[in-house]
Amino acid sequence: MEIFINMKKERKKDLISLVFFAILLVLITYFYRHRGRNFFIIISYLAMYLIIGDDIFIKAINAFSKKNFRDESFLITLASFLAFFIGFFLEACLIMLIYDFGRLFQKLAYDKARENFKNMSNIVPKNVNKVLKDGSIVKISTKNIKKSDILLAKEGEKIPVEGIVISGEGLLDTSILNGETLPIEVKEKSKVFSASVLKTGQIRYEAKKVFADSLAYEIVEMIKKSSKTKAQSEKIIVNFSKIFTPIIFTLAIFLAVVPAVLGANIGKFLQKSISFMIIASPTSLILGTSLPYIYGLIFSNKNKILVKNKKTFEKLIDSHYFYTNMTKTLTVGEFEVKDIIFYGDYNKNLILDYLYNLEKLSKSPIGKSIVNKLKRRDNPSYFLASKLVNDLDIWAKTYDNEEIKIGRKEFVNIDDNSFDKAIYMSLNNNLVCKIVLEDFLKDDVKESIDYLKNEFSDIGILSSNDEIEVENLAKDLEISYAYELSQNDKLDIILNEKKNGKNIVFVGDDPFDKDILKASNVGISLAKKDCDFCLKNSDVIIFDKAFGKTKDLVKIAKIIDKKAKKSLALIILTKILLMILTLIGYGPIWLSIVGDVGILIFTIISSVNILKKKI
Repeated sequence: MEIFINMKKERKKDLISLVFFAILLVLITYFYRHRGRNFFIIISYLAMYLIIGDDIFIKAINAFSKKNFRDESFLITLASFLAFFIGFFLEACLIMLIYDFGRLFQKLAYDKARENFKNMSNIVPKNVNKVLKDGSIVKISTKNIKKSDILLAKEGEKIPVEGIVISGEGLLDTSILNGETLPIEVKEKSKVFSASVLKTGQIRYEAKKVFADSLAYEIVEMIKKSSKTKAQSEKIIVNFSKIFTPIIFTLAIFLAVVPAVLGANIGKFLQKSISFMIIASPTSLILGTSLPYIYGLIFSNKNKILVKNKKTFEKLIDSHYFYTNMTKTLTVGEFEVKDIIFYGDYNKNLILDYLYNLEKLSKSPIGKSIVNKLKRRDNPSYFLASKLVNDLDIWAKTYDNEEIKIGRKEFVNIDDNSFDKAIYMSLNNNLVCKIVLEDFLKDDVKESIDYLKNEFSDIGILSSNDEIEVENLAKDLEISYAYELSQNDKLDIILNEKKNGKNIVFVGDDPFDKDILKASNVGISLAKKDCDFCLKNSDVIIFDKAFGKTKDLVKIAKIIDKKAKKSLALIILTKILLMILTLIGYGPIWLSIVGDVGILIFTIISSVNILKKKI
């Protein structure tokens, strides 16, 4: 069973102790059944009662001193004491023993949660190697890193803060940030990212931030805070229990006092009163709704989805519209050459040679796709001079004094009213070719959109791209769309829909989307290596850039919602059934404690088993 895996020594001792007391209680009860009630038996039960309930009694006294009569320790102590007082020795001990079993399961559940949250937060080292001015190396706490400190990272070590490599080289694993399966090469002047791991090599790098400003710190703090927030349903149950517990406790007092005043059988109604005190305990109600959300946060993180707080799951379930960015969110953003259109009577082979050799200068996805498509011979001797103007635009001059421009139509100075995604090449300001590009859907998009259509009233693309490009994609996915939008246009759409009472989910991957992500009811970011913007402005961060994780997130939210509602319904029904059985005389004291604690243990195990779910 998941909950018993990797138990702490302290919990193992508690479990062994409770099993021992259970066996001892069976033995005492055996002698009681065969030899009757005597001084030895009563003393044995009393000793058992006091030993099992020692820490509960202390908590009950503290609750009583603070006049907190709704505290479960006070209710359980009062119920068990009354049971012992009227001669139900076995029942009194059972109340304490079974209640302790319930508390043990509660501790195991929280241990499991803390262990998982600790593992989730374990993305930075406690100490790092600092290189001093004389070249010596000292260990310092990660918290004491200062900007411009020179740090040394060896093979297998984690990077705590963002920095620039000043010497050495290696392969950096950034999968925790962006899900990239292949590590990236880092060498002198390369950036390193906090929360990444140096898989091979050794580097010295200059810290560009203190730890408190790093991406890793933001992630760790977010994980710590995520479990401390309360979902709306949790708040409702807490408020409900503040009413439920006093009402049931008042009924318990009524059953103990009023029948006795009227001359009824005191012992019979006192038993019912004790059962009601046990049923009044609010623990199972509160845990039944909180634990599914806690384990939902852990389960999400195991699937590389960081949810900032428990409320997000409820907001997701209650949302009406699902809007998304387009390029690099739905599409790969790594273009392929669809067609090359030639103009004029220029030598096509020479044009392709020029294009191939100049695009090798570019590190952009478009440049790489052109080089891969053409596969010409390397011949840099064509050019007297060449330079990369920016990531996309290239200028060159041949030995024949011909000026070449490759890039956007604004750079090449070409009028083209088509909606093609393309770059252009000119020779002496005359258009010689147009390279038509094509972007592709991510592998998981179509399946995910088909699933999400059943969960939301509308799915739509909000894009700054051209009409034809957006329209074609939207028609392929059979969803709504809006095109040529500025960031303010997108924000206005979100705000207007919210004014109309609609809850909005928005998925983006761009720093310019931060206001839109923040304004949405649920903002989801597909993270990059440097995703400070998404941590501050999003409710959910997907760390492997996979759009399909949005489908997984909705599935997890539904699992949690179903689990919380099911647990709550079972707990309330169990308590009602126990009260009915008690009132009609078929609910002995032991049944109340077994029923209430039993449903609590079932809820705990059910919540922990969320971690074993497949999505």
